[in-house]
Parts: sequence; structure tokens; C-alpha cells
Amino acid sequence: MNSRRLLLPLVWALISNPLLANDLGQQSGAATPDADHLLEVAATAREAFVPITEEDLLGARAQLRAAAEGLDKRLARDGATGQGWAKYLRLDELRDQIRQPEIDLDALEAAYRRFSAGHYGLNHVWFAEVRDALLRYIQVARAIQTPELDKAYVQYVDSLADYLRSHVEQPDAERAVQIGEAIGWLESIGQAPELIEAVREQLARPNFSITASGRLVGGGVERPVDETAPVREIILGPDIHGTGHSVGQVSLSLVPNENHAVFDITYLGTTRTRNTGYNGPVVILSRGKTDIGTRKRVWMNERGLHDHLARASAKTQSEILDIQARRRGGLVEQTARRRAREQQPQADAIASRRAAVRAERRMDAQVGPLLREANDEIERRFRRPWTDHNVFPAKLHFSTSEEAFRVVGLQAKPDQLAALGSPPPVIEGADLAVNVHESAFNNAAQTMLSGLTLHDADFRLVAERFLGQVPEQLEAMPGEEPWAIGFDRTLPVVVRFADGGLRVTLRGRRFFEGDQPHPAMNVTAAYRIVHDESGFRAVREGDLEAVPPGWEEGQRLGTRQQIVRTLLVRRFGPMFEEEFRLEALELPEQWEELGALPVAQFDAADGWLTIAWKLPEEP
Repeated sequence: MNSRRLLLPLVWALISNPLLANDLGQQSGAATPDADHLLEVAATAREAFVPITEEDLLGARAQLRAAAEGLDKRLARDGATGQGWAKYLRLDELRDQIRQPEIDLDALEAAYRRFSAGHYGLNHVWFAEVRDALLRYIQVARAIQTPELDKAYVQYVDSLADYLRSHVEQPDAERAVQIGEAIGWLESIGQAPELIEAVREQLARPNFSITASGRLVGGGVERPVDETAPVREIILGPDIHGTGHSVGQVSLSLVPNENHAVFDITYLGTTRTRNTGYNGPVVILSRGKTDIGTRKRVWMNERGLHDHLARASAKTQSEILDIQARRRGGLVEQTARRRAREQQPQADAIASRRAAVRAERRMDAQVGPLLREANDEIERRFRRPWTDHNVFPAKLHFSTSEEAFRVVGLQAKPDQLAALGSPPPVIEGADLAVNVHESAFNNAAQTMLSGLTLHDADFRLVAERFLGQVPEQLEAMPGEEPWAIGFDRTLPVVVRFADGGLRVTLRGRRFFEGDQPHPAMNVTAAYRIVHDESGFRAVREGDLEAVPPGWEEGQRLGTRQQIVRTLLVRRFGPMFEEEFRLEALELPEQWEELGALPVAQFDAADGWLTIAWKLPEEP
């Protein structure tokens, strides 16, 4: 398996299109959760029930109306495809319901089921916003109708406290989903805000980070400059022609900043010129030396890459070599020499200012288009597909120190948990390091795939949208029947990182081969991380496992289940190869002089996957 194909999209997708969150930086170093504090907050919350009013229902209606209007605008842009979705979802009926003084909850629940039907496309954000708004309205309306809701609320909070205690003691993906659904329901009906905040603060901490060293980041910018260019100026009268030879160095440095990633691109160099100046009856031969320093500051925040105007300083020192009269005349030469000596300091000052302005304009002209191109590429390849599919990280925090560029992020919706603590340490001297908690994958999969039915052609479309190409493991096999997966509605994919190994489970509520449906099965591949003289690799432990949900060791599969198991192992075997090796990371073109980036660390422990790369030490 080509690990670069999997890792590069991860790295670049995470560092692009940031959503700034100033509080995220403080959370990244948080300690382990305090179960006692959570239980204390839960005990306070159980006594703080707030009656739900019609005003709450009006707020939910306004949210639903806004989401429906946004969907109408989006579908209008999609032409015939949008009209097809509008017809299938019966949006005319939904609009009519929203306008009614009394909304029919049965009709809204039917609309919610249509939005949750699992067809590919319904996972896009514009549908998800309406689906979420429908759910909130239904929850608020049903809560108002619930007799003795205050007593039911107390029982609910007590049950949530038990789940919180268990999750802190032994984190579990399924329990995380249940807790997330609980705080989502409480928030939708306006209850227990302090408890919700405490849960998010302690159980939904940042779940991925990326760190790049200054020498790696700067390696794509730093370059020597050795250029020759013509010179043409008019300074205090003389029309100057000549040739300039510039020698210098472009470099990048990281600027310490806790709220943004800040970089300085600098040029330090010297330009030496040989000039001939024409001024009336005389010709002036001269040479000059100009020392130039230029700095352009670039920074990254929630809106992308930005730049300030370049600033430069320059100092020119010129030397007159000879002054010759075009026609005979010693007096003319003497006068010209005297005047040239008198004007030389002023001429050098003018040349210095002009050289600085030229350097500033040149730096802006060179860097500006590159930043615009980078932002366009980021938008096209990363922000748009991740946002459209509703899986763009909830928060990203960018920062720089003198030594490193860092991104810390949270992949979690408001009703999802994330990491409980900080990531493990990375080896000293790493030039690129990625820490990803299993919840980042589980949350993204839950958001994008829950209940969704994906056909093989859909898999290829998604892969091409996110990765830029279709991995060969997803290519159609000759003579193969079309296939599809109907993912589990709760946890469609479960990833586990622990004890030096990786475990991935695809949970399907149904499978299709051609038109033939097959029952629910879970497909699991477990890998052990191996580090030996050949490098780092992940080796599959045993065969691919395909068993029904709830299956226990020792149970026998029925005949139909055995048939389905054979089909699934054949289908997913190529995706979960027996071994995949982490090769050295081939850097993009502008970093090619650094060479490949060797893998220096590959670990899985306590829910975290850690991968680090390190440039070879310079001789």
C-alpha cells in the first residue's frame, strides 16, 4: 500500500483552511479528565431543570426556516439535479409545514426520515443543516409534550453521570456516541449548559496536531540568488546605463506567535553595478555597490494565507571612475568632476531609496501570486470537499515558535466527544510529526457515513474528491458485480489505536452484490506495528475478519453468513493488505533539494497514532 497516498492528504488537509480557536492552544496541554468534577457538575445540573417554553419552540422553528431557505438557494444552483433532490425530499411540503401556525410533528418526522434515508449526496452539509434543524425542532416539540419532563430529565442526567464515570475510567467509542447524543439532546432543549461545557472541556479535547520544524518549512523557500540585469536610471541629471550583478540569499524564519502561524520571508544581498552616465557634454564612468535587505511577513489564520507589504532598506555606495568630455574641453571636465563630487552623497541617497522601493515591489510581485495560487489550491482541494461533506474540523489553532510551526485541531461536532488528554511525545528532533487520536477518524466517519449507502462507484467519487485520485484498491475488478455498503447508523467505522497496533472495523447494516442484498456484517482488520532494520511497517494479524454484529468468539456462522463472509473477504481483502510499509516521504517540488523525509517514529498507544519524519543529519 502506498502510505504516501494516504498520509499526504491527511497532512495537507489538516493544515489548510483553518478555523481559528484561541482557546484550543490552552486545551492542547490539558491533563487527564477529572471524573469527580464531572460528577459534581452533573449533580448540580440534575437540580437545575429549566421549563421549556413556546419561545424555545419558536427559536427551533426559526433555525429550521433558515436551514430550509439555505437549501433552496443551494439546490437552485444545481439545476436539474437540485430539482430532483427537491422533489424526492418533498421540500414544497416542508415549506408549507414551516409556515403553518401548528406544525404537524408526524409530517416533520417523515421529512426527517427522508433526509436520513442514506442516499449518497444527503451527507452534504446543506442537507445536514436541514436534518439537524428538523431533529432539534422535533426534540423541543416532543419535550414540551412529555408529561413530568422534569422527573424524566433527572433520570436522564443520572444515567449520563454513570456513562461519564465509565468513559473516564475506560474510554469506549460506543459509549462516546451515547454521551454525545445525550449532550446533544440536552443542548437542543436548553438544559444543563454547565454540564455540557464541562463534558466538552474534559472529554472533547483536541484530537489531532501537526508540527513542522523551521528547517523543513524554510527548506521550500530558501534559495541563493545570482542574477545579472540591465540598469537604467536618471539621477540628478545623468542618464545612467549599465549592468547589475546581484548575489544574495532568500530565507524564511518562523516568528513566535500564539494565535497565528507567522513567517518572515527575507532577502539579503548585494548588487554591484558598472555604469555609464550621459549628462550633456560629459560621459561619467562609475561603479556601485548596493546592500539590500527585504522582509515580507506572511501569516495564516482562519481565512487562509495573508501577507503584509514588503519592507526593504538599501545602502548604495558609488565610485566615479572617470569623467570624459564628449568634445575637447578641460574646463568642462573639471566642472563636471567638481559637481559630481558635490552631488555624489545625494545621488547615493536617491539610489538607496529607489533600490529599496524596487526590492519591495519585486518581493510583493513574486510572493503575492504564489499566495493566491496556494489559497486557490487549498480551497479547491481541501476546504471545499471537506466542508461540502460536513467533515471540516470544528476548530484549528495555528501557532509558531522560533523552532516550529504547529497546528492543533478538533474533529468533532457539538454532539461528539474527542480526546480525553494530550498526545504522546514525539521523538526529539523530528522535522514533521502527526498525532491523530482515534476519535478524529471515528467522528469524521460518523458524520459523513452514518446510515449512508455507498456503491462502489460512490467510493471512487469520494476518493477522487478527497485524495485527487482513485487508489488502485478501489478500482473495479474485471467481471466483478457492482457492490455497495449500507453503513451502520451509529458507528459506521471504528478505528482503534492501542498497544502498538491499529484496528479498523467497517460496520455494515447491509451489503449488496449486484441487486442481491446481504445481512449485516462487521469487517475488521487488525495490524501490529513493526520496526526493524528494514524500517517501519504495519503487519496484519491473522485473516480479515467478517462476522455479524454481536458475534462472540466460538459462535458458528450460518450458511448464509459464511457465504457473505467469503464475499466480503474477497471484496475488502485488497483494501486491507497483509502489510503496508511507511516509506520515506517524498516532498513537493520546491522542497526536493532536502531529499526524501525518512520515517523516524510510528507508534499507536492510548488512542493516539503518532508518525514522525526526520531529515538526515547534515555532515
